[in-house]
Amino acid sequence: MERERIGDLYLYNKEVFLSVALLTKVRDEVDAVAVSNGRRYGLDAAVFGNDMTRVRRVIRQLEVGAVYVNDYPRHGIGYFPFGGRKGSGVAREGIGYTIEYVTAYKTVMYNYRGKGVWEYL
Repeated sequence: MERERIGDLYLYNKEVFLSVALLTKVRDEVDAVAVSNGRRYGLDAAVFGNDMTRVRRVIRQLEVGAVYVNDYPRHGIGYFPFGGRKGSGVAREGIGYTIEYVTAYKTVMYNYRGKGVWEYL
C-alpha cells in the first residue's frame, strides 16, 4: 500500500490499546520512519535488526516516547519511566515521576552568622 493511502486506514489514525498489528509494506527504513512519524500518536515503537548502526539511526529519527530494540513494549510500575510524544500523552509515567509529580519543592535559606555553626570548618 502506498504511503498516501496508509493515512486512510482506520487503525493508523487511532491509538489502540490492545494487541493488534497494522502491517504495511515499506521500501526501506526511511520509508518506515516516515510512516511511523506520520501518525499523530507516538507512544512507543519496536525496532528489530542486527545492524546496530541502522537501528540507532532509526531510533534517532522516530518521534516516539520509547523505542524497544529486538523486544516488545513492557509498560508498568517497577520497570522504568515511560510515556509518549505528540498525541500520546503529555508526561512520563512510572514510580519516580509519580513521586516527583506529587512533591512540592521549596528552598529554605538560613542565616547562621554568629551562631557558631561553621566553627568546625
